[in-house]
Amino acid sequence: MEDLKHTHTSKTALQCSHCGEKVVTEFKNHDDEEHVFCCTGCRAVFNILASKGLEEYYDMKEKGPIFKARGPIKENKENFRYMDSSEFEEEFVQYNSETGTKTVRFYLEGIHCLACLWLLEKLPEFKKGITQSRLEMSDSVLSVTMEKNVFISDVAKEIADLGYPPHPLASKGDLESFEIKENRKDLSRIGVAAFCSMNIMLYAVSIYGGAEGALAHQFAWVTVVLSLPVLFYSAIPFYKSAWSTLKKGTPSIDQPVVLAILVGSLSGVIDIWNGKVDTYFDSLSVLVFLLLFSRYILKKAQKKGLDSSLAGSFFGNGLAHRFNSDTGQFEDIYSRFLKVGDNIKVMPGEIFPADGDITKGQTSADLSLLSGESTPVNMFPGTPVFNGTVNLGNPVEVRVSYVGQDSRLGQILEKIQQDRSEKSPLLSTVDRLAHQFIVAIFIISAFVLGINWYLYDGAIAITRTLSLVIVTCPCALALATPLALSRSLNLAAKAGIIIKTFDVLERVARSKSILFDKTGTITYGTLSIDGWKDLHQGELSSKDIIYSLEKFSNHPIGKSLTQQLGDEGVKELPVSDFIERSGLGVSGTINGISYQIKKIEGKTGSYPTNTIGLYGDEKLLTIVSLKDTPRHNAKRLIQKLKDLGKAAFILSGDSKQNVARIGSAVGIETEKQFSEFSPEDKHELISQMPDVMMVGDGANDAMALQKANVGVAVSGSVEVSLRAADVYLTTPGLEPLTNLVELSNQTLKLIKRNLVISVVYNLLGATLAALGYITPLSAAILMPISSFTVLFTTLYGTKWLRHFVRQSEVTL
Repeated sequence: MEDLKHTHTSKTALQCSHCGEKVVTEFKNHDDEEHVFCCTGCRAVFNILASKGLEEYYDMKEKGPIFKARGPIKENKENFRYMDSSEFEEEFVQYNSETGTKTVRFYLEGIHCLACLWLLEKLPEFKKGITQSRLEMSDSVLSVTMEKNVFISDVAKEIADLGYPPHPLASKGDLESFEIKENRKDLSRIGVAAFCSMNIMLYAVSIYGGAEGALAHQFAWVTVVLSLPVLFYSAIPFYKSAWSTLKKGTPSIDQPVVLAILVGSLSGVIDIWNGKVDTYFDSLSVLVFLLLFSRYILKKAQKKGLDSSLAGSFFGNGLAHRFNSDTGQFEDIYSRFLKVGDNIKVMPGEIFPADGDITKGQTSADLSLLSGESTPVNMFPGTPVFNGTVNLGNPVEVRVSYVGQDSRLGQILEKIQQDRSEKSPLLSTVDRLAHQFIVAIFIISAFVLGINWYLYDGAIAITRTLSLVIVTCPCALALATPLALSRSLNLAAKAGIIIKTFDVLERVARSKSILFDKTGTITYGTLSIDGWKDLHQGELSSKDIIYSLEKFSNHPIGKSLTQQLGDEGVKELPVSDFIERSGLGVSGTINGISYQIKKIEGKTGSYPTNTIGLYGDEKLLTIVSLKDTPRHNAKRLIQKLKDLGKAAFILSGDSKQNVARIGSAVGIETEKQFSEFSPEDKHELISQMPDVMMVGDGANDAMALQKANVGVAVSGSVEVSLRAADVYLTTPGLEPLTNLVELSNQTLKLIKRNLVISVVYNLLGATLAALGYITPLSAAILMPISSFTVLFTTLYGTKWLRHFVRQSEVTL
């Protein structure tokens, strides 16, 4: 540890020595007064790096030009033993028989700078049995190759201990195999088109270079023969698409392409038959090749950058204890392998990995994800439990009835996916524009054909018309908006911002005001000690008693008290007969005296109503007042929202005193503070305010969320929230909200820019083609460039989103 002090510059007392975040509650090593940490997770990782001699990590982090603070580290308490099961290895492990090794790929949370790359690729140096470790920073994917006898669970724990929670990535499955077959078919068509195009160009260049007579005529017929595989094999996808939309009476972007192919091919054959050698087969073959190639690249880009499973972050990413009838024991498995009818055990503090019914044991559970109620609910044999909810009390056994996307939570998320498939007004408008543009192309093409035939001759008329049809194919116009919207929504989902439909982004950007229900957004939503009064002094310290009792509690208030008192160096006393009752607090016996901690009803002196009392043999001994505090970055982020053009209001049911205290602390003006508002009052106020966003609890604020132009739910039932609200934030705080506003603004700017590029390109191309400045070959080359331009501007324009995707991993 002494060496580490010399190599790592100490932070100030308010800055974590590992992550650099502001320290609210100090954590230190007993033998080290120099370094201070914001949480036990950061302290643990700091000590691990010191013990492994990896102090250089901090030097690299300080010097790294792209370093960005990653925030506090969650202390690793996960058990990874399920990764050693045969089922897990079958799906997630790739074996190499030649080298006698196996490889596992993990998606890692918290990757942010070159120091992470350096640290993770050092794994083989301090973990025996690992032969190679490679990190793809752009995807946050770590590939670890190890000897066959190494336990994958040990490797995963090592990675998690370094502060990077690992999530295994499956090897190729049926869906991926199908995609590989489709890709091979696409590549085959591209290869055929490329080979034929190159050979056609060789003969075309000879003709353009001056070949005459019979030789030129023979060369022209060779180009016809070489174009046949392109026209009758490679171009098949265009024919199918054009025909299917034509049968429906709907314009499509492939119809002009097919028209160009048919007109160019027919006129080319007629010209050769009549003795001409200047044909269009070189242009048509290059057109098909470039179209296929550009669409393949776009599809790959969309697959990598746009696709994401909304349910993927909720299901199958944890541990389950399944009963093995052969051994008579519970075994740890990957939760995605659970099946209907399995018997599982769920320990206190664990998430129920599936829907089912309790068969043995009694407990209490946090059902707030589905019910919106934060109060724990008592559970008995026969009581149904749901995936995503938390076991707070005792170990229970459950018989599984629904798993994965068949569970209640899975059905909710599936509904969101279906809602997204419905086109937003913006997408519908762009689609209509693209369809009208296609109709306009046909009308203009007919006009250009007629006027040029009249002014010049048929050959010039066909050449210019063909160039016009090719260069104005509105691929980029049709691609611009869905590409930007899809990428933005999926990146938002990765950052914990679940957006129900595409048009939400447009409405967020248009909103002028944001109304906050303060709890959980402006404030932490957890109560901290604000006052302490001992009414009677006894032999034992009241802090020691409360700490010792609450240490066994799973209630959020109990956990908060334990953490705060633990930092003061209190003593843990032996407790017997401990009982925790939902809504009634905790009780236990210490030194023969029965103690209870529960909420004090009504007024007690000058203390606020958020008070709890310590009772000894039913006598009130100590009063503890609690308060909710503003988030450390609330004032800065509210000012940022104001800078983005949003007026900030507080709309709360809390007392005027509390609302004024929070409002003044975060910079919200007095005239914009509304207190003691009922749900009906909130609904009425919002109905009088145009273009307003409401940010609140999904259950308690359902009326207000539904009435607002945009409803943003930050807690409560995900089911109720997504019925009433348009957005659900899985991460508390204001950071996700500011990201949502910035995302909306930037996405609309990007869409407008893409549309301008597409329209200007098509108008310019149409003009040049009609005047004869663009040949069919030039048009075939220029047309895919517009699609690539839109793809590039979209990917580049949303590049900044990666920052807040990483920021979402920070525990605010």
